[in-house]
Amino acid sequence: MREEAKVEAEIKKAEAEAIKEEKRFQKALDTARKELEQASDELKLELEQQIAELQANLKEAELKHQRAQSMAEQTKQGHVYVISNIGSFGEDIYKIGMTRRLEPMDRVKELGDASVPFTFDVHAMIHTDDAPTLEKKLHEVF
Repeated sequence: MREEAKVEAEIKKAEAEAIKEEKRFQKALDTARKELEQASDELKLELEQQIAELQANLKEAELKHQRAQSMAEQTKQGHVYVISNIGSFGEDIYKIGMTRRLEPMDRVKELGDASVPFTFDVHAMIHTDDAPTLEKKLHEVF
């Protein structure tokens, strides 16, 4: 449950940042377009390049926003990881787990910080549309 709350908070934060970024680029784009209307011929080329760059940045920000919304809607989507820690548990001991976080390595790092003196080695990080099912199947096999 704690993991889900962190994921939800992370997704909300990512969505808020994406919206803020979209607004910032849209405002800069509007300003550049107004300047272009009144600019001299010498300055127009520079402003057109700036506008093209701002449009690309705006598109990227919109994609980030869509990704954050999509992650919020798709609660089964996530990452399944296979990690080990030879220094703490010895050889041939692996942990199979899942996370729905946007940055799955944050979960691995959190596990290492909280419970063991050595960092975990990551053997696999698999993005899937149905992380709980994949994790369960891997536990059944291994």
